[in-house]
Amino acid sequence: MLKLAHALNRTPVLHQLNDHQNPHLLTRPSGHWQRWKEDVQTWVTQLNQDSDLIAYSLSASLILQALSEADIQIRKLILLSPSLFFRQQETIFTKFLPDTFMIPSFNHPKKNCRAYLPLGLYRELWREQKLITQPVASETLVMIHRYDELLDVEKTKHWAKQLNLDYLQLNTPLLPPFHATYDPKRLPLLRLEKFINSNT
Repeated sequence: MLKLAHALNRTPVLHQLNDHQNPHLLTRPSGHWQRWKEDVQTWVTQLNQDSDLIAYSLSASLILQALSEADIQIRKLILLSPSLFFRQQETIFTKFLPDTFMIPSFNHPKKNCRAYLPLGLYRELWREQKLITQPVASETLVMIHRYDELLDVEKTKHWAKQLNLDYLQLNTPLLPPFHATYDPKRLPLLRLEKFINSNT
């Protein structure tokens, strides 16, 4: 996200979940969502109606919920591949696996806290996250790749339409991982700059 901020000529105030500093926390089979929720709830209190924010994947769903519950409205919000609707949750196979079962990540190792995450973490995400029903920013832009391998693109599009949010579907790159939309090389930077700099 730092590279993206620099590509947009912005000086960012970055937020990372405390798991980035303490990756051993991710070996635990449960307790992740509540820890993340409290972390983000504290962080969003510094935001106000003049704040612009870019949120990616899991952080997007956490920040949406935290802003909504704190009744904080910001100026501009860009949601990159927000983890709101997954293609599939429990399967016949995973239903019988313990929370401690480790699932590998296929993203680049430099982009991950850990190479493996416990199944219990995903189960908490599916169970605990809540969809907001009102916008938390004066303007919101939702961006997702049409071939996102993790998320349900159609449901994301429908949710954005229900809340009257701007929506942009990405068609490049043509090779996976498609979910990794935080890379400036994968994004229409001029479109993002126009959105951020607009006063409407």
